[in-house]
Amino acid sequence: MGRANRGRRSRRCGTSWWLERLEDRIVPAIITVTSAADDGSGGITLREAIEAANTGTTVDGAVGTSGADTIQFAPVLAGQTITLGGTQLSISSALTINGLGASQLTISGNNTSRIFEVTSGNTVTISGLTLTNGYAATSIFSADGGAILSAGTLTISNSTISRNLAVGLGGGGGIFNTGLLTISNSTISENLAGYGGGIFNSNTLAISNSTISGNSASGDGGGIGNYCTSGDSLTLTINNSIISENSALDGNGGGILNEVGAGIARMTLSNSTISGNSTISGNGGGISNVIFDLELEGFIFGGDLTLTLNNSTISGNSAGGLPLSNGYNGGGISNSIQGSIGFLTLTLNNSTISGNSADGDGGGIINSIFGGDLTLTLNNSTISGNSAGHDGGGIRNFSEHAPPSGFLTLTLNNSTISGNSAGHDGGGISNFIIYGGYDLTLTLNNSTISGNSAVRNGGGICNDGYITASLRSTIVANNDAVGTGDDLYGTFRAEYSLIEQRAGATIRETVARSNRYGVDPLLGPLTDNGGPTETHALLPGSPAINRGFNGTPRSFDQRGLGFVRAVERTDIGAFEYQKKGSYVVPDLDNPTRRQVIVVGSPLNDTISVAVVSPTLNVTFNGKVQKFLIANIVGIVIQGNDGDDTITLTSLPVGVGGILYGGRGDDVLTGSKGNDILLGGDGDDRLLGIAGNDVLIGGEGSDSLTGGDGDDLLIGGVTLYDNIQSALLAIRTEWASALPKSTYAIRVQNLRQGLNGLPPLDPNTVFDGYYDELTADTTAGTGGLELLFADENDLLIGVVDGEQKVLVQ
Repeated sequence: MGRANRGRRSRRCGTSWWLERLEDRIVPAIITVTSAADDGSGGITLREAIEAANTGTTVDGAVGTSGADTIQFAPVLAGQTITLGGTQLSISSALTINGLGASQLTISGNNTSRIFEVTSGNTVTISGLTLTNGYAATSIFSADGGAILSAGTLTISNSTISRNLAVGLGGGGGIFNTGLLTISNSTISENLAGYGGGIFNSNTLAISNSTISGNSASGDGGGIGNYCTSGDSLTLTINNSIISENSALDGNGGGILNEVGAGIARMTLSNSTISGNSTISGNGGGISNVIFDLELEGFIFGGDLTLTLNNSTISGNSAGGLPLSNGYNGGGISNSIQGSIGFLTLTLNNSTISGNSADGDGGGIINSIFGGDLTLTLNNSTISGNSAGHDGGGIRNFSEHAPPSGFLTLTLNNSTISGNSAGHDGGGISNFIIYGGYDLTLTLNNSTISGNSAVRNGGGICNDGYITASLRSTIVANNDAVGTGDDLYGTFRAEYSLIEQRAGATIRETVARSNRYGVDPLLGPLTDNGGPTETHALLPGSPAINRGFNGTPRSFDQRGLGFVRAVERTDIGAFEYQKKGSYVVPDLDNPTRRQVIVVGSPLNDTISVAVVSPTLNVTFNGKVQKFLIANIVGIVIQGNDGDDTITLTSLPVGVGGILYGGRGDDVLTGSKGNDILLGGDGDDRLLGIAGNDVLIGGEGSDSLTGGDGDDLLIGGVTLYDNIQSALLAIRTEWASALPKSTYAIRVQNLRQGLNGLPPLDPNTVFDGYYDELTADTTAGTGGLELLFADENDLLIGVVDGEQKVLVQ
């Protein structure tokens, strides 16, 4: 929509101007290291360059300033190792160190000293280096930070930190952080410490596009140890990263430990994998979350920890393994409130917990409380193939302590529990509360519990003790128990659910005759049926089809956007049977209004939509279906498999479309309105045409062209691709009135998640999977575009003079 209005600068009257003299300005120095030595024997060494920058003086030819200097390395040093002579390099000023590349330049502590210390109050950037053989110890006590000890603001990028050691009970074999630490495009591997084998963190840590692997702790936190105590606050953000093959030998948290007492911790993992981590004598093979009480000035305080997993996988982790042990718990995740107060909240969105094992309880997840309030919520997630030597192959919830009191709440929405096994009770889920002072609530909505097994009772779910368990629109079938209760054991409330085997359970119907008993739900195997997680499909003729709760249906099934609920009536379980064709369904926000839903076939489809007043005509592979325009507020088209061509030729005024290509190489063309186009898998071509559109390429090598209007183009995937409400909120903000005058405000609102909007930032926008290279093309023509891309994306078709924000 034309060029940005630059305008004129207005004159200001009565303003007092201060001008800095040129000779008073501080121009930071660029210092070039020319020698790999550490003894000052010739050339400029790294130690001399750092000293010059710290002091703002000249040291043996290295000229520093009082500004934020930069250290670089002469090309002649490529392939060499700078070996320290027995003492660390201390950084006490703002400084940038740009190496030649992690494969080209190494700094070694020579197994005699730490490599870097960053003191408090300083901002330091390190890139393009390998740091190895760092050694933190004193003659008497343990020491922290084998490679780096940081209390400042430290950014590490494109680097490798490997084979460093913090001796004894020291923390952070690779890095010990008490400041602000940001790591990107880096590897932290094979480091060793007492706590936090790879990283010890007690403040703020952000990791993106990185790998934390093969690190070990003799105590807690094999990969990362996060500690928040004494009223402190802690923030952890992990995005598009891998935490793998780390181990905690005699403590908790093989991959990650989060320990909070009298502090507040907020943690988010997005688009990441926690795999192959282990504890030998501790809980939480993948992740361990621990809340404990702390006495401060005569008062008892509990911790407050919130952990959210988005589009992430916890797989192949293990807890325990010592012979003759009493069993360790939580192969994937262990959540524990060990004090009388405290709050622990774990939320899984579009995530998978699979193939984890514990020789005690909770192969996938264990939740245990002494007191406090523990809440676990699963949305559109799958718990599969986990095993426990004792109870709770998939999930174990319990407390065996005498009161004070406590609250343990587990909620599953649109989720699947499948193929888990327990050596004792509860193949899928085990709930056990021995004392009445605790409140354990289990709620399952539109979920599927299938293919789980237990040696004793409750192949699907076992309830034992003071428990409230409710099932709504949930399938419990095809589970097995050697003892009692193949599917269910204990007392349950249920409505609009399908329970294949009732034996062993007392079921109280909250809606009379709404449940189905003794029938096979006709489920397909657990597999990729679309969406971010595996599901059990309902096969044709399933008795679960159109038998679910229809009061307040969810927008989509477990697979997310494009897999609509309530085509006629909702189905039971996590999967909604998709009948190809076009339908009109009530709008979830206002049932008096309607949405048109079009579901494609597994083959190559051609779908177009056009207004032919008074109807909206949908042409599906040559066949036309007509819908009265009155009260239509939106249209959603799901291409499914195949190479689909979907075109919005025209829509009613004020109506925007959502097009989802699904698998295959698709061509999606929007209307003149404000549309949302999602490519999905495959190499897709997205064309916004006109209006203020949101284009999301998805996986593969995609071409995105915004067309006229102000468009938001994202080369890869976002956290919100399967959440219609979030996408609609983003579109509403982006397409708001007076687009030119509010452009900067809209960008800020979306980038920062202001006014309750879903934020578009490095934690929510991903360009393909971690190990996948894409070659997306995003083109903005004639408008104000917000473009999300990285080094693998090519931006073309930019009209000269347009106002654009490029996020890389």
